Amino acid sequence: MDLATAMLGGAFEVGKNTFHMGINNLLPLSGHVASVSPIAVRLHAHGGLQLADQALEGMLCGTVHPDLAADHQTRDVVVSHITVGGILQQQYGTHANCDERYFQNPYQLHCLDIWRGLHVVSSRKLRDSKNDPSLGITALATSHTRGSVVAGCSDGKIRLFDGSLREIANIRGHTSCVNDVTVSNDGMLIASTGCGYRPAGSAFLYTFPDPNVLIFDIRFLGMCIG
Repeated sequence: MDLATAMLGGAFEVGKNTFHMGINNLLPLSGHVASVSPIAVRLHAHGGLQLADQALEGMLCGTVHPDLAADHQTRDVVVSHITVGGILQQQYGTHANCDERYFQNPYQLHCLDIWRGLHVVSSRKLRDSKNDPSLGITALATSHTRGSVVAGCSDGKIRLFDGSLREIANIRGHTSCVNDVTVSNDGMLIASTGCGYRPAGSAFLYTFPDPNVLIFDIRFLGMCIG
């Protein structure tokens, strides 16, 4: 099942007809590795031993600070934080055991301190004019030179957040879910891949993959150059 369809269909909801996916993302750290899955974010030793567990449900992707892959000169930098993103985790029932739906995790973006047992430092909810609860983050990257986070989202937009996870800009990219984003070494360019449009009532199970790699220059936000 493709990610956009899964989210819109509520495939990750806790309750009836629930299924859990495995690890979606592995983040290399200094001597450790973090795993991101829809049921938790965990810190492991390189041998696989679990060192810490943060039960943030609905998380699908992550990135480290600084991005060790961005520049070979940063490989000796000790990473202290990671940012993870995903969807709002919905559950049925309240503390009074009603049948109403509520959000167990009301944020789609979290910054975690890996040296404090994956303690949540800050969290943000995506801003959306329609207040769509299915809106989620499907890809993350770090702009090391600018100290910002780039998020690819299920609505096809690319959102930029500063070091405090405040949204500073958003770009209309693909017509459906963003699959991956990356940032150039100088922090000026953002590249993304994603899915195309799947008409309502279509017999196709999956959204169509977008054959284009979109490249944006953040000095001209919203203007695709490739």
